[in-house]
Amino acid sequence: MRHSLMSSFVVVTGGFALIFSAIAQNSFGEEPDSAPPSVNKSQYNLFNPTPCDQMRDFAPDRPDQTEGPFTVDAGHLQLEIGIFQYTYTNQPQRFSDIRVEGYQWLNTAIKLGVLDNLDLELFVPVYNEVDVKQGNVRSRMSGFGDLVVRAKLNLFGNEGNLPVALGFIPFLKIPTNEDGLGNRAVEGGFILPVTFKLPWDFQLFAMTEMDINEDAANTGYHLDYVNSISLHHSITKKLDSYVEFFTDVSTERHTGWVGTVDGGLAYSISDNIIVDCGINVGVTRAAQNWQPLVGISFRF
Repeated sequence: MRHSLMSSFVVVTGGFALIFSAIAQNSFGEEPDSAPPSVNKSQYNLFNPTPCDQMRDFAPDRPDQTEGPFTVDAGHLQLEIGIFQYTYTNQPQRFSDIRVEGYQWLNTAIKLGVLDNLDLELFVPVYNEVDVKQGNVRSRMSGFGDLVVRAKLNLFGNEGNLPVALGFIPFLKIPTNEDGLGNRAVEGGFILPVTFKLPWDFQLFAMTEMDINEDAANTGYHLDYVNSISLHHSITKKLDSYVEFFTDVSTERHTGWVGTVDGGLAYSISDNIIVDCGINVGVTRAAQNWQPLVGISFRF
């Protein structure tokens, strides 16, 4: 079963990559007449960095849960740091509710621009703590979490000169967690993020994601389907806001679907520093009750 799912994942991933590469070449090989002229940046790479005056607008993927299709400029480094995130979940039970509180400190995404339309990303879960209480019984787990390695390929619209941008993000989770903060399985998946420019300075971000995760009983793997949509609007030149709807549906038996309604703000201190805050509010029984967060992003 595991081999079959992993083989299917490789085939599907490769198929999506080929399909969307073809779409990008056939449909967007030439810029429309209405698009502003842009510099050819395909010459830039990790060892020939993009000049600072040709870099794209800074667009971190946080604080919303919807990924963006834009990559880090070639030869540049980007850090997206979750300074703090708190998660509260109360699960009603027949005799005694289960209360779960999670704390995350300084979990960091490190992103390196390799080509003009490709970056490599490492997600480092620096410190996590989970407190579980049911009646008079309480348990606590803390420490380092699971590393996640990703690559992001922008298929078109990376420069913002098209009304739509599309990306492709394969990822792999490496079980490095301490103190039972996760399972011991290698898991993976892929994400297709897309962005649309809308009138009146609105932007619509959306993504669809397929995950291959291990069953709770460690007997095999199952698929999870994640979808989200996030509407962004600039309040001022430096302050951006968003509202979002996020879902996670598992094919594992006896597992409810997760749905959250989210919102937040991001403030640009400079062209290369953005601070943010947000909150994710659960709207289904399987979701967390609420999850406030705050972070900061840099690029160099």
